[in-house]
Amino acid sequence: MSRKAGSRAKGPTPLRLDGDLTIYAVSALHQRLLAVLNEARPVDLDLSEVAEIDSAGIQQLLLFKREVEALGHPVRVVAHSDAVAEVFGLLNLTPAFAPPANAA
Repeated sequence: MSRKAGSRAKGPTPLRLDGDLTIYAVSALHQRLLAVLNEARPVDLDLSEVAEIDSAGIQQLLLFKREVEALGHPVRVVAHSDAVAEVFGLLNLTPAFAPPANAA
């Protein structure tokens, strides 16, 4: 898959996900994440309205994070729901989605 790194805006792309990030919703989630990935910019991920997240949703977020970082941009969670915080904590993923140390 070919990706262009040229982007018009320099700030992070805000991405707000809501509802369920589960096996039943991963197809739509995948398409939405691909659209943002094509912008080739840092991403501020707002998960504050996520009601439920399972391993399929986590897998999509980790894949998205890996791909954005491969383009040289960070992904950071700027807000999360209790459901996301619980799963991130159980899987020790909180540090993986923390803002970079040099972030403002």
